[in-house]
Amino acid sequence: MSSKGLELPINVIVIVAIAVLVLVVAAALFSSQFGAGVTTINLETAYQRGCTTLRTVYGCVRGEKDDNLVNKIKIADYPEKGSSTSLNNICLQKFKDVEGDKITACVRQCGCP
Repeated sequence: MSSKGLELPINVIVIVAIAVLVLVVAAALFSSQFGAGVTTINLETAYQRGCTTLRTVYGCVRGEKDDNLVNKIKIADYPEKGSSTSLNNICLQKFKDVEGDKITACVRQCGCP
């Protein structure tokens, strides 16, 4: 007997199963990529947000010590969603390899004199 009648349906079922598996894997990959971006921000984004606040809200005020000013500025959702940290902590992380006063280097890099 010939089994040609069964070959076509089995081949179609295998191809459809592989296609569904590929789509599921692709959907899982994209959902995990997009989900992480929505809930948390990285160090550079947190630093840019802090610098923007420093320049716009405080106008790079130099009347008080830089450490006090950058401690007042809070950045939300860093290092994880729902938490916040000060620009001071972000500066210490970002400029950890800088010799001398890291906060002053951070403030100057934000565009403040």
